[in-house]
Order: sequence, then structure tokens, then C-alpha cells
Amino acid sequence: MKSKTTKNHTTYIKTAEKLLKELNKMSEVEKISLGFIKRTPNKKGKVGLKVKEISGGLHLKVRGNTSIQDIYVYTKDTEIVSKVLENINL
Repeated sequence: MKSKTTKNHTTYIKTAEKLLKELNKMSEVEKISLGFIKRTPNKKGKVGLKVKEISGGLHLKVRGNTSIQDIYVYTKDTEIVSKVLENINL
């Protein structure tokens, strides 16, 4: 399977791995752009996902135990992609 992740930045946090595998399988997803990883070593947080609609797709904020990463998903059908993301258990 060809990855839809852009080549500029290919590192992702462990919490995002399951999300990225599912997004890469979806025909509705055109491109995935991984943002920088922000470390939060002294602030243990609850693993989670926030999804916000943006022009051309979705902005995901993925929270791991000790890091946060922004991921941009480019799609014309944000509703379908959002529903799939809701059903992924991080």
C-alpha cells in the first residue's frame, strides 16, 4: 500500500500509529501531513484526539502520554473521515 504521508516530515508519535494506518487505507484521504512533535515530559497527559475541520480537510491534535502532535488530513469528505476517526480506540 502506498503511503499518503508527505515526505517532508515522516516521524509520528506512537499514539498516532493506529490512526495513520486507518487513514492510509481510506480512499477519501488524499494526503496526510505530519506536524512537529511537542514533548511534554513533565506533564503526563491523558491519551486522546481532537479533530477540527479546516479548509480542505481536518486538523488532528493527537495527545500521547508525554507528547503532542498535529496532523493534517486532506480530504473532500470530512464527514466520513471524522466518523472513522471517532471509532478508533487509541
